[in-house]
Amino acid sequence: MRSAGIFLILIYCISLRLVFVHGGMDVDEIRAMLTKFRKKCIDETNANLEMIENTDFGEFPEDESLKCYFKCVFEKFHMVKFDRWRFAFNPYAASSIYTYIKEYCRFARII
Repeated sequence: MRSAGIFLILIYCISLRLVFVHGGMDVDEIRAMLTKFRKKCIDETNANLEMIENTDFGEFPEDESLKCYFKCVFEKFHMVKFDRWRFAFNPYAASSIYTYIKEYCRFARII
C-alpha cells in the first residue's frame, strides 16, 4: 500500500513538472510579444528609447512620455483597465516603479 502511494505521488510530481515546463510560453514567444508591444507603445507615446532602457537600472526621470509609455505597456498586458489596476498589486514589491507610475499621464489615475 505504501509503495502504491509513493508511486502515485511520483506520477503526480512528474505530471506537475510537465505542466509547468510545457504549459506556458517559451522565452522566444515572450520576447516577440514584448518587442511588438514595445514598438507600438514607443510609436504611440514618442518615448525616448534610451530612457526606457535606463529604467532597467532603476532610473525613472520625470518625463511625461515615459510615464505614458509605461501606461501603454500595462494596458497592452491588460494590467490596467479604465485607468485602474486590474488585480491586487503589492506596491512594496516594486516600490521604485510603483511610486513613479502612480502619477502616470495627466489623464490617468491608476491607484
